[in-house]
Amino acid sequence: MGILVKPTYGCNYQCDYCYESGLPTQELLDMVMLKQAIKDAYAQDRGDLVFHGGEFLLLSKAQIRELFQLAFDLKGSINIQTNGSLLDDEIIQMMVEYKASVGLSLDGPWPLNASRGCGGIDARKTQYEQVMLNIDKLIVAGICPGVITVVHNRHMGAENIGVYKTWMIGLCERGIQGSHNLIQRPSDTSGLVPTSADTLEWYKSMADVILGNARYQWQPYRNIVDALLGLGLGVCSFSRCDIYHASAAIEIKGDGSVTSCSRSLSSGKLHLRAAEYSKVRAEILAQIPREHGGCHGCRYWKICNGLCPGTALDGDWRNRSEQCDVYYGLYAHIENRLRGLMPNIKLCIDDPIDDFAERACNRQQTTAFDAMLFSVTESPSSFRCTTPRVTPFVITTPFMGAGLPAPTNTPHGDTVVNTPHGDHTDHTDYRGGGPTRATIKP
Repeated sequence: MGILVKPTYGCNYQCDYCYESGLPTQELLDMVMLKQAIKDAYAQDRGDLVFHGGEFLLLSKAQIRELFQLAFDLKGSINIQTNGSLLDDEIIQMMVEYKASVGLSLDGPWPLNASRGCGGIDARKTQYEQVMLNIDKLIVAGICPGVITVVHNRHMGAENIGVYKTWMIGLCERGIQGSHNLIQRPSDTSGLVPTSADTLEWYKSMADVILGNARYQWQPYRNIVDALLGLGLGVCSFSRCDIYHASAAIEIKGDGSVTSCSRSLSSGKLHLRAAEYSKVRAEILAQIPREHGGCHGCRYWKICNGLCPGTALDGDWRNRSEQCDVYYGLYAHIENRLRGLMPNIKLCIDDPIDDFAERACNRQQTTAFDAMLFSVTESPSSFRCTTPRVTPFVITTPFMGAGLPAPTNTPHGDTVVNTPHGDHTDHTDYRGGGPTRATIKP
């Protein structure tokens, strides 16, 4: 679980869609209480400490260093999410000193980023250009930041999709990864909430780019692949969140008080954190049909779990998310890619058993590739019809054990000599060495 430290909800930006815009920006900042709350939270959870906001860098540099030092003493590194406009050489040097992981909020190249910032359009363009320069400074200093993009109406349409793709690929080629977060609204006063159909086309287009290159690691696409394979839960939105006791993170305010996740603001309230987690929302959603705001019978319930309660229909946390149609289509798109590549793959949604608890701690033994394993099937294949193995598969004899033919030292195709690959020193085709080979016993 993450520990989000939010000393202030104040911000030098006035982004058109900010879900925290209704919060007071002049809160009490008590460094003594704040630091004690951080220590107490870390002692209980040992999770990542993330400095957040509002805009965290509005604090004085003395306060920033004091909190950085505390987090570093506890964890050995720090994490910070910022709009990036207030970065300067001194702060970047502090980030290097305290081994910072830095997240930046950017909605793409100009003018796609025009909903971020403050002042008029010219001022916002200048702010965007400064953030891009600060990215260069971070990389020169040895810090490769991550990027969060809030997806909204400015991104829609074929031309804008192409512009954003080019920008994102440019970041990827510099080693910068990120996340696409669909705009969250308590109300649509900015006209920035796109239609579900347009949004789905945008996400599918980005999924094809990200999943087409092993070096591109943007979310939620990679997390959805893991979730379909039964490997963990992925992003917090998929984690059966309790709006009063968010399992993915706690938030600590400037006065040391502890709240639940501020994304609950879709209901117009910031909730104090309940002492215990409740699964009542998941129980409700699993029983209520989709036409009445639930998830009963949904193909992707196991990996989706109704999404974030902060995005619930009508601002009522008991309902499924208003983003449901977009994510349903994205799950289907990625499922089809996996099945098209490996028709014999078994996804977690193929099994009706609720294995949420096992996947939540990422201890689930995936069966996704059973049809491709010699230990499970007589004729492993990613696409051919296979026959399940009916006799036990037991590892009993050494690789060069009695009764087994001596394998030849088959060339690997990468070289004419049998040189190490760098990942291990033997290739398992050496005479008299290597791991054990499995044999079948009746």
